[in-house]
Amino acid sequence: MLQPKITKDSTKIWANAHLINQVPSKAWLLLPIICLTIVCASVIFLSNVEFNISIDWAGQKELFHFLNKGLSILPESIWANLTQLGDAVVLVPLLALVLVSRSNVWITIFYAAPISGITCFAMKRFFDTPRPSAILESGSYNQIGELLGGRNSFPSGHTTTVFVAIIAVLCANFPSPNNYAQKAAIGLGILFAGIVGLSRVAVGAHWPLDVIFGAGIGAASAIYGAQLTKKYDNSWIEKSFIQLCGMCIPAILSMLLLYRILVEDESTLVVLVAAVCGLLASASTFVSRSYRDRALSSYKTKRSLM
Repeated sequence: MLQPKITKDSTKIWANAHLINQVPSKAWLLLPIICLTIVCASVIFLSNVEFNISIDWAGQKELFHFLNKGLSILPESIWANLTQLGDAVVLVPLLALVLVSRSNVWITIFYAAPISGITCFAMKRFFDTPRPSAILESGSYNQIGELLGGRNSFPSGHTTTVFVAIIAVLCANFPSPNNYAQKAAIGLGILFAGIVGLSRVAVGAHWPLDVIFGAGIGAASAIYGAQLTKKYDNSWIEKSFIQLCGMCIPAILSMLLLYRILVEDESTLVVLVAAVCGLLASASTFVSRSYRDRALSSYKTKRSLM
């Protein structure tokens, strides 16, 4: 039986294919476990949990006041801008410009977003937790931006969103971190997402436990999404992203942000930057797609004439 001839080129192709299909390290599975451990510890030490699933959130008041007051040493404008990064309408256009050609990141988010969104929504409805403004007296804490009331505090949706996005980027770029630079980048990414989560306490919108649990949901959803991205053939999602997500979604979200700026007078810097980034990302995807189509058409024409 003839054996296939192994050449230098075939070895190189195999090596590249091996890198493309590299499965994320199992070490990534430790992150949601750590997050859930912190969540359980927080529930034990910060709350009084009963068997009827009613939670005494008064145990968090002291920690909330401590963090809210301590974080107020930074200017309000910093927290007002940072907290906007947990809003998907702001975050997606920003990522679209930076990751316009990284379809694997978007596929991971495509898988993770429904999981995290449904989980977060269900828990908000199930626990029915009042926000700080519904319990604390006005003026007793630092409140920045829109005053949020109601009973949908737990968990933090903004924190969940930013952790889904950041962990998806980290999983795609460092599936198996093997040096200090990559591990440092992962640490900085998680730290950044954590700061955005803390901004929800700084602006007086959420309790600390809301942020911790939101981080756990977002991280676990993104890691699961990364596993699905590696496991299945996602060519149909990638094509849809190029045709729809890459061109239409950033432009639509930018229009919504411009509406906020012009009509609702939401003049934070990050909202304006996100609107511009979304339009640039949409234009960039459209131009690159048009150039690719013209090049392919020209190639087919030349082939037909040969």
